[in-house]
Amino acid sequence: MKTLKRMQFDLVPRYSAMPEDSIKLYIDQAVRDGYDTEIFMDVRLTHYPLRDYCSLWGELQNMVKSYGKIGKRNEHALTHNKIGKHSMHLIRLCLMCLDLLEKGEIVTFREKEHDLLMDIRNGAYLDESGKPTAEFFEMINEFEKRLEYAREHTSLPDEPDYKEIDEFVMSVNERVVRGTI
Repeated sequence: MKTLKRMQFDLVPRYSAMPEDSIKLYIDQAVRDGYDTEIFMDVRLTHYPLRDYCSLWGELQNMVKSYGKIGKRNEHALTHNKIGKHSMHLIRLCLMCLDLLEKGEIVTFREKEHDLLMDIRNGAYLDESGKPTAEFFEMINEFEKRLEYAREHTSLPDEPDYKEIDEFVMSVNERVVRGTI
């Protein structure tokens, strides 16, 4: 549900004059056979640009596809003893996000957290049925709090400098074409 809320939160500022309450996404009991739950939506849009609506519709379709994959991916991970590995990557990504938000750095080699990450990967935070323990979810909740605080207090700009990015991409492409890379 948190993932769905984040997706919904991210949609609103990117589209023309869309009030925050114009789209409500939620999970409820499925109305189709073969599903336990589904994503539902309530939409209120008037005098809305069709071009933006088409883009929005595309994102909503991708959201449905992603939602379906989450359960399958997790089920596959559970049946193939990969939940520990998935859990480790989740914590590693949280740590990398904190580095980025707090220090403006991307640190891929996690020397300080190596032992914790290996413990998670090797099942130290899984119960006897192979599912994450309450202790692991407490760790995730703490990371979510830290990430929210870091997001609110980061020195990073709200928007990337697209002009600088385009110039960098052009310079790389030019060097590739000239054979200097």
